[in-house]
Amino acid sequence: MAYRGAPDAAFDYLKQAVNYGDPGLADIVAEPRSDNLRSDPRWLPFLESIGKAPAQLDAIIFDSRLPRS
Repeated sequence: MAYRGAPDAAFDYLKQAVNYGDPGLADIVAEPRSDNLRSDPRWLPFLESIGKAPAQLDAIIFDSRLPRS
């Protein structure tokens, strides 16, 4: 839907995907089929609602130190 130029339908679908707990949302930030939605004013609030907004992802701290043996 997003790739077809139907942003309203795409956002309706994304809302349903959130309600159903669709695991495909885990990759939504990097999904090329979402490219047409990135400039839509609903995109950032959507990402914030699922915890995937750039500021939210930037705030994740990765600690890759290995335990000492």
